[in-house]
Amino acid sequence: IDKISAGSREPDRVESIDFDSGRVLKPVRMRLQAELSFNGTHVKNEWPLWVFPAPTGKVSLVVHPSLGSELDHLGSIEQVAWPDRRPEQIICASQLDHELLEHVAQGGRLVLLPNGQPGSYPIEEHWFLRGGPAIFPRPSEMLVSWSGTKKSNGLVELQHFDLAGPVVPNVDSMLDDITPMLMLWDNHDRKETRTHGLMFELPVGRGRILVSTLDYKRPTNAAGHWILASAVKELAADSGGVVDARGERNLQRLQAELDRNELELQSQDWKFQPDPTIEGDKSGWQATDFDDSEWKTIKADRHWEGQGYESLDNWAWYRLRVPLDEKWAKAEKLFLNFTGVDDHYRLFINGQFVGSSGDVATKKTAFDERKSYDISDYIVNGDSIQIAIAVYDWYGAGGIFRPVTLSTQPLSDDRPWLK
Repeated sequence: IDKISAGSREPDRVESIDFDSGRVLKPVRMRLQAELSFNGTHVKNEWPLWVFPAPTGKVSLVVHPSLGSELDHLGSIEQVAWPDRRPEQIICASQLDHELLEHVAQGGRLVLLPNGQPGSYPIEEHWFLRGGPAIFPRPSEMLVSWSGTKKSNGLVELQHFDLAGPVVPNVDSMLDDITPMLMLWDNHDRKETRTHGLMFELPVGRGRILVSTLDYKRPTNAAGHWILASAVKELAADSGGVVDARGERNLQRLQAELDRNELELQSQDWKFQPDPTIEGDKSGWQATDFDDSEWKTIKADRHWEGQGYESLDNWAWYRLRVPLDEKWAKAEKLFLNFTGVDDHYRLFINGQFVGSSGDVATKKTAFDERKSYDISDYIVNGDSIQIAIAVYDWYGAGGIFRPVTLSTQPLSDDRPWLK
């Protein structure tokens, strides 16, 4: 830059730098330095720039329908039409299903780019300043070939820029079952550190799944494209043969999670009626055939104070009829799962009392209580179930405010891996 006009933030002329990226065989860290002198004042600054090799050859990937057209802009990927499931083929998907799991269990390899939908790992956006990236030791040519020194690590420097994307949140409970590669340690305003997944592998049966949330979608993101292509090349070069003891355990875990049917109920329109005179029980508000058409609607994902009932304490009732399709009707077991009610509740299914949580007399709240109810024996016919819940709030915010799910499995202290 020759000069900057007075009062202007824009330079009169910006130099361009010609660089032959064809000479770059692996990622290279460069520095861009700038100096400015004005009236005897001299300032300077510098920024790291990473230059990535141009694609050399293509890697072959079978693109699963769950991924759509997300890889179309990657010139280094040769897409093979689904459903080519030969053992030597690497499949790329966003969601896991029984067919893909069987492919991996038999020794196949899968690249999983989670989208947060059912069958995928959950993902959430994460502010990069909440913690920092952590690179775990692993025999990976792709990682060690450009990791550099502690002062110039490409994964660390680019994680919150070119590679920034969502994370698989709170993977601490699965660290013994996966091989971490690039993680994010979240310790901002926390007493304990939480680990979020950015890139990791897990053995499944005789095969492997590579999970990555690093950004590859932007057409100009050379770093993301290079890492994805390199990861696929590593999987392709792995001839297998070494059986990881964790593989069978992970396979059983994922099979059980894919077998789970779950319906979230908290965001549906529940019928709602305050009960200040405590007449609900004797008036049959729990009955299957009770007419609640005059009741107002409410959501069960937040306290009732935020939905027009600011001064409501004491009793109130929720009702919801849930249609059951064939997959629910054939289930051997059905559970209704609660993860938080403020403060006490009594549950009825098809007019029959099932159970309760919290205690009015001792002021024991169900605020943080996770509880599952086996409602299999309370289903009279397979067409639908009528849920009725009487909730008592002794002060402050009240009501059902955390997820309520109908599921073929009860709640577990072990956090599910898949969405």
